[in-house]
Amino acid sequence: MKLGARILLVLLLAGSVPLTAAGVFAYQESKQELLNGSAATLEALRHSNKEQVENYFRERARNVDTLAASGTVMSALSSFEDVWRQGRESPAYEVVQAQYTNELKMEVARYGFVNAFLLNAQGDIVYETKPQADFGTNLLTGSHADSVLGQTVQQVKKTQSAEMSDLGKYEPSGGAPGVYIAAPIYERGYIIGQIAVEVSMDYISRIFNQREGLGETGKIYLVGGPDKLMRSQLGSGPNTLLQQKVDTPIVDQVLLTQQSEGTVESMDYLGQQVLVSYDQVKVGKKTWAILAEMNMTEILEGPTRIRDAMIAFNGAVLLLIVIISLFTANWLRRSFRGMLAVAERIGHGDFSREIPDKLLKRKDELGELAGSLVTMQKQLRKILFQIQQAAASVSGAVRNIQGNTSEIAASSQQIVLVVDQVAASTDSQVEKMGQTLNLAVDLTKDVAVVTENVERVTVSAEEMKQHAHAGRRAITDVMDSMDEINRSVEAATDVIHVLEGRSKDISRIISVITEIARQTNLLALNAAIEAARAGEHGKGFAVVAGEVRKLAEDTNSAAQQIVGMIGDVQKDTKEAVAKMVEGAQTTARGMKTAHQSQELFQHIEENILGVSQEINGVSEAFKRMAPDAQQVAVVAGEVSAASMQAAAGVQSISAAVEEQSAAMELIADAANQLAILAEELRSSLAAFVSREN
Repeated sequence: MKLGARILLVLLLAGSVPLTAAGVFAYQESKQELLNGSAATLEALRHSNKEQVENYFRERARNVDTLAASGTVMSALSSFEDVWRQGRESPAYEVVQAQYTNELKMEVARYGFVNAFLLNAQGDIVYETKPQADFGTNLLTGSHADSVLGQTVQQVKKTQSAEMSDLGKYEPSGGAPGVYIAAPIYERGYIIGQIAVEVSMDYISRIFNQREGLGETGKIYLVGGPDKLMRSQLGSGPNTLLQQKVDTPIVDQVLLTQQSEGTVESMDYLGQQVLVSYDQVKVGKKTWAILAEMNMTEILEGPTRIRDAMIAFNGAVLLLIVIISLFTANWLRRSFRGMLAVAERIGHGDFSREIPDKLLKRKDELGELAGSLVTMQKQLRKILFQIQQAAASVSGAVRNIQGNTSEIAASSQQIVLVVDQVAASTDSQVEKMGQTLNLAVDLTKDVAVVTENVERVTVSAEEMKQHAHAGRRAITDVMDSMDEINRSVEAATDVIHVLEGRSKDISRIISVITEIARQTNLLALNAAIEAARAGEHGKGFAVVAGEVRKLAEDTNSAAQQIVGMIGDVQKDTKEAVAKMVEGAQTTARGMKTAHQSQELFQHIEENILGVSQEINGVSEAFKRMAPDAQQVAVVAGEVSAASMQAAAGVQSISAAVEEQSAAMELIADAANQLAILAEELRSSLAAFVSREN
């Protein structure tokens, strides 16, 4: 693997691994925190709506019991029983209707009922506050006996107690879905009939369509069984009451098993992945399912943005690393290109190629390496020149030997052998000299390349350390913001505690009102007894006492309703305090997570510092290697000196040949061969190119 590729790989690993680890950790933590927060919100909304639904229907059932026990209803039922067979248009019925209608309608309107029905003991409808086509119908045996109202009336007759129906459609009421409550009317211990009411679902629709805390895709709805149809209206869109079927495993679990409460990820009736919080709702003797849902795509929108931003950031960092690595590799290649060209020409025997001046003028290691290469080139030129001179001297000596007489032939023969050995030794030394010089060049080049690359890596490591330090500062800012949130939650908790105290004061005041109403009722009862004793003279006073007693009963009933509402407010206040505490705990967990992230960035910064120190150590080691590479060049110079000594030996041999001129004839043949070798040496040296030749 080349050095440029190694630099790229190291920078990619050093940059991508910490960034990826930090990104994955932040994504997972934020995802879990949002899931927990959304689950807590859905559970709170589910619980609040469940309490309101159950309280609403429980209160309506108590209202029906109150109506069934009131004297007005008993008297009205007896009166309508006497005249209903004559028809609603008969004068007698109109007289009774005029006597009781206003009061009965006031009671129905006060409790928020859509309609009220009076039935005699046989199950005949003898009066309706809102006249319909079912007047006079027998709900026990007549055409509407199988309707939701008829079945409720039949159940009351069977149990002799109040009953509440499931949500259903009653055709005479226009086929609109409704819940019906019926209760027996007792007089002196005997059932004289029933009162039935239609409960409006508008209140349920209003509380279930409040969007606070539900975001864009959240919804809360009711589902009943066994048809698994919705018991509430979703928003202002198409009607879902008894229209939309919700056949999901969660609904089966709530309606058919004992596991009635929980919060899980599941598929809703539209096939979308949602976080759903579910529970059972008791409506009379019926069990409905309440589900609070929110799409997972909306819940995880924040972590998804964090993940996408982290991916984009990591991609940008990796791209920057690649660009820096490629730029560094190209810069190194351009810097070494001139020296590589000179070294290649020297390897081919061309000493005329010059090092570019811009490299020689550099003050860094590249400039020193270029200077060393120039010095080596000069030394090689000097050695080449000396060898050429030696070859010329040998040629002159051979010519002198050829001019001598045969007297030195024997000596010349011996000299030829010596010259052959010297020439072989000289050639060997020249060859080894070339190899040594090449090795010195390669060593010096590699040391300089590695040293430069290590310095580039050091710069990149310093930049990464600065980025990690900036990330740690950002985490510290997040922790400061979460401290502010925690203080706000504590302030809100104090306000809710004050509200709880005010609710208790109201409860005490209502208790006083209830006691006053009870005393007023007793006084009215005593007044009625005294009026009865007075006979005819006390009739007017008896009417007033009855009205006072009725007013006391109404006051007591209203006070009880207010007590119930105050209790609900106190309960919701306590739940709000609990949620505030839970929010403070969630903020504390967020602080812990931010602290862990801060420690992770600090650990990354320390690791990068350690890597930078190691790289500096490597750089120093390579700098210490540079003199060793230069020492190799010095050794090559010493080898050059040895070659010069060999050439001097050849010159001594030439002198010996002159002294043995008398034996020239014996060494004539050897002299001819030596001349041939000298010519070959000159031819070989001609392959080397220098500025001198």
